[in-house]
Amino acid sequence: MVFLVLRQQSTTIQALVQVEPVLVSRKMVYFAEHMHAESIVLVEGTVQKPIDLVKSCTVQDAEIKVAKVRFLVWGRGDGGS
Repeated sequence: MVFLVLRQQSTTIQALVQVEPVLVSRKMVYFAEHMHAESIVLVEGTVQKPIDLVKSCTVQDAEIKVAKVRFLVWGRGDGGS
């Protein structure tokens, strides 16, 4: 399971990537975990209520459960994982 912070302009939201049979593979979770900061991605998923408020994002009462992620531009790798 991997948590990501997605940003569009000044708004941030938490995204959850976890293995789901048929939908999300271990390989996809691995790539999400090793994605560089400031990568540009296209994400598909469902908005859900998190167990606890997400204090590290501007959207605190919702998160995205990721079903698909496509990397459009790989980030530079400085300042991130």
